[in-house]
Amino acid sequence: MFELTVRAYCAPDAVWNCREHAAAHARVLALYGLGNITSAKQAWWQNPSTFALLLEDPKSGEPLGGVRLQRWGNGEALPIESALTGVDPEVHSWIACFADRGVGELCGLWCSPKLQGFQLGAVLTRMGLALAARLRTHTLFALCDASKADTNCALGFTRDATLADRGSFEYPRPGLRAQVLKVPNTWRLSAATFENRVAVNNYRDAPTGTERLQRGGAVLELARDLRVLPPEREQRGSLAARVRPLSALQTVQ
Repeated sequence: MFELTVRAYCAPDAVWNCREHAAAHARVLALYGLGNITSAKQAWWQNPSTFALLLEDPKSGEPLGGVRLQRWGNGEALPIESALTGVDPEVHSWIACFADRGVGELCGLWCSPKLQGFQLGAVLTRMGLALAARLRTHTLFALCDASKADTNCALGFTRDATLADRGSFEYPRPGLRAQVLKVPNTWRLSAATFENRVAVNNYRDAPTGTERLQRGGAVLELARDLRVLPPEREQRGSLAARVRPLSALQTVQ
């Protein structure tokens, strides 16, 4: 049985962890020739409006997956803005028009190939949606491979046709197309299937807990801690209290 953990951090409070995850994510992207993704290029661990859900092996500290919520409004462009700037310059004013009730982006989703088959991408996305609601991010954007849009729409996203070519554009490299997605209300998730809405609500209402995932005869036990204070009430403790000890970090190659 696999045993993994997923924890939520305000990114600047867990710089070491975030940098290790960013490096592991970059290696996975390179396997698929996708090094041009904007969400993987930014030094996002320096942004106090970025919150990371980090999936790890608790014994070795090996980074195995993750997803990020980046809230808009501190002068840092969202990855979707950077990706769309050359295609549709209206993207900046369009994102800003949702600011009154809180707007952000779910980005940087990745999982280690060794975990394929456990559906952890969907699990991390549901957790990210729950985190967005808890952090009062009313409107949530995302980019996905156009061929996977239906899967993400079942989780609560909708296709948004406002920008580019009805919300679709060539990205991150020639021959691939990305689709702009939006969750109009992260609390209601009206577009999600009943099963996915229940799962997101459970993560929102019970941010700590354990669940089991199956892949054929293999079982993965996933312990979660999704607790992060909203940005305006953030009370950060010492860095040592929020990240792995150095001895654990040294085991990550």
